[in-house]
Order: sequence, then C-alpha cells, then structure tokens
Amino acid sequence: MSGSVDWIAAQADGPDPAKSASNMRYPVETQADTQSLGESSPRSASWQDLPAHNFPARLPGLDEGQPESALDRNPDLWLYRKRTTALLRRYMRLSIETGRLPSVLGRELFRAKITTYTAITFEDRVIFVHDVERCLERLAPFDQKIIARIVLQEYDHERGARMLHCTRRTIERRLPEVLDELSEEFLKLRLLVPLPQGKREPR
Repeated sequence: MSGSVDWIAAQADGPDPAKSASNMRYPVETQADTQSLGESSPRSASWQDLPAHNFPARLPGLDEGQPESALDRNPDLWLYRKRTTALLRRYMRLSIETGRLPSVLGRELFRAKITTYTAITFEDRVIFVHDVERCLERLAPFDQKIIARIVLQEYDHERGARMLHCTRRTIERRLPEVLDELSEEFLKLRLLVPLPQGKREPR
C-alpha cells in the first residue's frame, strides 16, 4: 500500500500533461525569434512604402438606372417653364387656326380658349406648328398625355390625374420635368429666346 501511495504522490508532483501538451503546441517566442521575425515580416514595413490606391471616384454603372434629366444638363431650364407653357398654348391656338387639332389630342373633344392670332403669316404658323409637333413627338406617350390634359386642355391637376389614372403627386412631379425637356428642345430650335445672363424670375 505504501508503494502505491508513493507512486501517486510522485505523479502528482510531476508536470501537468495538459500544460506540457499546450507548451509543445504553442512554444514561447524568445527575443531572438521576435527579432528575426520582425526583420522578415511585412508588418515592419512603413505605411509610406505601401502603393497608392487607384480606385475610381465613381463605380462604373452605378447610376445607369437613373438617366440624366434635362435640368441636370442645364440648371437654368426652370426659368423657361412659364414661357414654354405660354408657347404650348399658342401652339394650340395656331393649330386650330390652321385647320387641325394637335396630334397629342387626336380627335377628342377639348375645352380651350380659342382666340384669333393674326400677327404672323399662314406659312409662319404652319412652320411653327410643325416644329412644336416634332418636339412633342420626342416625349414619352405618358408625358404627351400630361401636356395634352394639363397644358393644352387646361385641366387642373386633380382632374388630369383622374383622367390619366395616376395620382396628383405624379402630375405635380412629372409636369415640371416635361416642361424642362420641352424648353431644352425649344431652345435648340430657337423657338425660345435664351434669357440674358444673370436674369432670374421667381419660381
């Protein structure tokens, strides 16, 4: 019995097998090992030696789903909205005087205040009507309907939204954008005279 007790005590005084295994698995680094590792490790390289990045400021294709609007191309187009509206209503009157309805109206009945305009010749009216027709044909079908109902037929936004089966907010958001697109086209065809630099009108 005393021999068994002495053997157990000897095993208890010996090194812990778990600690021995851990020491064998994770050896302690000496100062020499650390110095040799630091000489060959890339961590010791200075950050000034790292190559500069050449990332693009904008990822390609990030804004492909958001086409550029006319107002993005020319921030001053909002200044022409009232003039463009007046030009479209003038186009409505001259179309009637030349014996035809605007193409965006088709053959539908309409309400509009028709007045006689005699300041220009018949040929000038035909050319003017043709130029405006070309600009209107470049609009999307829904945008043409907005111009027909709100500008040419002079319905309010609430009635126009019901006729176009959309919300009033859609009309209020899209109408200024369509007027800006038409203003850009009218300026290209010189149907609108560019405003002098620095001249501003209230929105």
